[in-house]
Amino acid sequence: QVMYPGMYSLANDLVHLSDVLQQAGGLTALADPMFATLVRSAGGVGPIGFDLRRALDNKHSVNFDPILMEGDVISIPRRTN
Repeated sequence: QVMYPGMYSLANDLVHLSDVLQQAGGLTALADPMFATLVRSAGGVGPIGFDLRRALDNKHSVNFDPILMEGDVISIPRRTN
């Protein structure tokens, strides 16, 4: 649930989740940030725990805004009733 979903390239090794969301045009009005997921395939890590609201409120914070790696998959679902 971003304005422009799709695949995005990482310009360097310090691209944060908030950077990619900005490139994607931000969240839609129907996005549910509470259930956003980040799955890391590199090294077989799997799901990464994060709070999307805190990431967006604390852009570029290493504590809240994850640095992305090649192959990461971000999913932001639509809000349900």
